[in-house]
Amino acid sequence: MWLPGVPGDPMRTTSLFVCSSAAIQQQARVVLAAGCLAVVCPVAALAQPTAPGPAPSGVGPAAPATPVLEMSLEDIMGLEAQSVFGASKFLQKVSEAPAAVSIVTADDIARYGWRTLADVLRSVRGFYVTDDRSWAYAGARGFLRPGDYTTRILLTLNGHRVNDNLYDQASVQEDFPIDLLDVDRIEIIRGPASSLYGSNAFFAVINVMTKAASERESIAASLDVGTIGMRTGRVSAGRRLQNGLALGLSATFQQLDGVQDLYFPEYDDAATNFGVASGNDFTARRNVFANLTYGSLAVQSGFNRRTRGMPTGAYGATFNDARARVHDTQLFVDANYERPVGNGWTGLFRGGYHYYAYLGEYPFQDGDVDPRAPSAMYLDEGVGDYVMGEMQFSRRIGRRHRVTGGVEHRANLRQNQVAYYEAAAPEFELNTRSSTTALYAQDEFRLHRTLLLNLGLRYDQYSTFPNPLKPRFAAIYQANDRTTLKFLFGQAFRAPNTYELHYEADLYKAGVDLRPEEVQTTEAVVEQYLGKRIRLSGSVFVYDVKELLDLRVDPADGLFWYQNSNAARATGVEAEVEGKWPRGVQGRLSYAFTRARDASPAGQTLTNSPAHVTQALFSAPLGAGAVVGIETRALSSRLLRSGGVVDGHVIANATVSGPLSKLRARWSLTVENLAGHRYADPVGADLLQEAIVQNGRTARLRILWSR
Repeated sequence: MWLPGVPGDPMRTTSLFVCSSAAIQQQARVVLAAGCLAVVCPVAALAQPTAPGPAPSGVGPAAPATPVLEMSLEDIMGLEAQSVFGASKFLQKVSEAPAAVSIVTADDIARYGWRTLADVLRSVRGFYVTDDRSWAYAGARGFLRPGDYTTRILLTLNGHRVNDNLYDQASVQEDFPIDLLDVDRIEIIRGPASSLYGSNAFFAVINVMTKAASERESIAASLDVGTIGMRTGRVSAGRRLQNGLALGLSATFQQLDGVQDLYFPEYDDAATNFGVASGNDFTARRNVFANLTYGSLAVQSGFNRRTRGMPTGAYGATFNDARARVHDTQLFVDANYERPVGNGWTGLFRGGYHYYAYLGEYPFQDGDVDPRAPSAMYLDEGVGDYVMGEMQFSRRIGRRHRVTGGVEHRANLRQNQVAYYEAAAPEFELNTRSSTTALYAQDEFRLHRTLLLNLGLRYDQYSTFPNPLKPRFAAIYQANDRTTLKFLFGQAFRAPNTYELHYEADLYKAGVDLRPEEVQTTEAVVEQYLGKRIRLSGSVFVYDVKELLDLRVDPADGLFWYQNSNAARATGVEAEVEGKWPRGVQGRLSYAFTRARDASPAGQTLTNSPAHVTQALFSAPLGAGAVVGIETRALSSRLLRSGGVVDGHVIANATVSGPLSKLRARWSLTVENLAGHRYADPVGADLLQEAIVQNGRTARLRILWSR
């Protein structure tokens, strides 16, 4: 019987956007701003904060409160978070950011029952996720190459780089280093951002911001149980001392048995259990996260270990062997400190350490012996760690300029890989290290009260590649409080990683003369408010990729290797409408169309590139404190690596939550894939299958208690 899926996550008390008619009648304020007349409720009438509030944990000191009469319409409406940090490395209004930005809040995570970062990204305009039952990979704007470990999206945690220094992978599933219940909000910043971040900030930067230590409940606990053997336990605690020191700590333990029997027609043979993989779709996770703040100092540290069974026979491993599995471990510590440094300058000083370890256990059958005989275990290990330091200085010059500049250095202490059969000499071994240094500068220039310019430039120094110099330019025209137009231009690069450059074990060989791949993006963005409840946004973009790094098979020897292949070009359009109404009713509908093709004369559509991506979300109160959230997402068909097609699909999920008042707790029930739709995702050439079947209907119940 084909069951399927892994559900849910966070359920916290939801915040409702309420503005009563009585409050409007009695205390309405009329504000004249840029020729527009707006009626606003005072701060006390809003359940959602209207002042910027404290800076996100790990970012810096609190932003000053904004008087009601000086608020922008987006502040008053509460339609989006008032500020974004990751777009320019300082807090700024979303409408003034040099990018098309989406903000996902902890309230959103709770309303829609998202359990992993991959779940969140599936709901974001223009994004989609592929899962090969070993890892999940995120794509944006029609680009996600089979075999790409999400290397073209930079993932940061309170500004700390999460992409590892071996595979450049952005971990978006249970291998992400924190639990989503620790998340305050997520910034999704579209477009190239190498002018600030260097390599990997190719199509987007995703900055996950955690709850400040001072904002944690004194103690909280949650328990999840669900179908396909889901069990999760979590505890967290926080305390603020009289001297201003605030501490927070959380720990998560998770076990997921997965689908008991998975059928893969490619292995439908008597010697391989007629294509059925039994009991090896499990996931186990252990996670600890701690943070503290003391004045302008913010420190965070975390440990995450994930083990995932591998039922697919990937990398040529013996099919339906329960010993096939992968392990990912991450450990990090990061600290930043912000203070004035004289003459109007503010300094931000950051230092951090990040450790990543990977172990793949692959049983292989000797083809010369009875296929029922025990197989040999092949071990593939990688260990990478780095230390980094960054100094950033910023100040306002006059009333028109805000300049930012900095230097960043990352020393890769270990970039080690080894592959060997158990009890045998290594087939491949690499022990290396490297370093990069970068300088960057940015000027936010108020040319006119309606026109803001943003210019950025970054220089990265590599010992083995040409040293990239990447610019970014944005012109932001704010016609009035309701309308913002943005013209954006930027370039980015992704340097070949250690794995692509050197790995040459089993079915792989090292890349030859690999060069950084590059992208150039031009985009126009419009953001428009209709009345007091509805926001429209949209963009038109074109990007060109050169020196594309692809996993290919060398016809001369049949081995996999990475090559700089053809260029690619894409044009697209994105549109979104979002609304929030009294009593907590809210919704969002987004659509993205992308035409992504390679640079061959035929203009072949890129593999795993959906032309159409649609998301629809709706949430409303049910009474007695209960809330329902319904999410629907749709992808059009995608091209497989052989030229075939995997069908498009529509998936609907629902979450219902409510209070358990006497227990000071909250419950939530999440059902994913309500219709039990059967669908599949394209996968890379390191699997025999071209597409991997995904989970069907699943359910999860959560009880969350706090005081």
